[in-house]
This record gives sequence, structure tokens and C-alpha cells, in this order.
Amino acid sequence: NEALPKLWILTPTASPTILSRFSAMLEENWLPGIYGMGEAFRSAIVVIHQLPQTPETLWLRLLGRGRVQEQAIDELEALSPDIPLRSMTLNLLYHLERTLAVRQDLDEGDRALIMRLAPLYQQEQEKAFQQGE
Repeated sequence: NEALPKLWILTPTASPTILSRFSAMLEENWLPGIYGMGEAFRSAIVVIHQLPQTPETLWLRLLGRGRVQEQAIDELEALSPDIPLRSMTLNLLYHLERTLAVRQDLDEGDRALIMRLAPLYQQEQEKAFQQGE
């Protein structure tokens, strides 16, 4: 029944072995990187590093790791400041950055993300302040 919700499992990476253990198969009409797990399970695995680099996948790719995440941040940074997607996304990422900043058990990837996002958000705040004057 199409009215029933679908469980979407997001993962930065997944090997073919892991995907086969879940009987995950690429779906014909879906983007690369999205694997269905059978109609009865109403579930899919989204392998973020396999998603195409399109504006529609930007938010998901921001949740990736390493180079995938860096490229997504580069794309976000390159967006015109007038595009609402840019400022809304930076605001959400700022809240993520604030949440990560108070944690004591940050790994190197989280630290790098915080360092990368802080100046972007600062620029966004300065722009908003100047527009308010």
C-alpha cells in the first residue's frame, strides 16, 4: 500500500557485502545510491557517497563523510547569497555545529566539520546584520 510510510536508512558508505546482507537492490526508477529492500519491508538504504552531485541531493550529501561532505559544503558555499536554500541550510548546519561543539568525544571528522562551517555561518550572520541596518 503506497499510503504506508517508508523507512529510509541513511549511511555515509556501504560495501556491496553489507548491501547484499540486507538483500538491497538498486531500484530502477530511483537515483544511483538508493537501494530498495523489498516491497514488504517498505525500506530503502541511501548510500550517500553514491548519490549524484545534484542540487536535489545536496542536503543528504552534507551528511556524508570526507570528500563527499567537503564537496557538498563547497557547493553550498558557491551558492548565491540570495538563494534561500543557502541561508536555511547554513542555519541548520550552525545548530548542528553548536550541538557538536559541546560534545567531548568529537572525532577528527566532526572537528573538521566545525572548523569548516564556523566561517560560513559567520559570513551569513554578517550579511543578515548588514541587511538589517
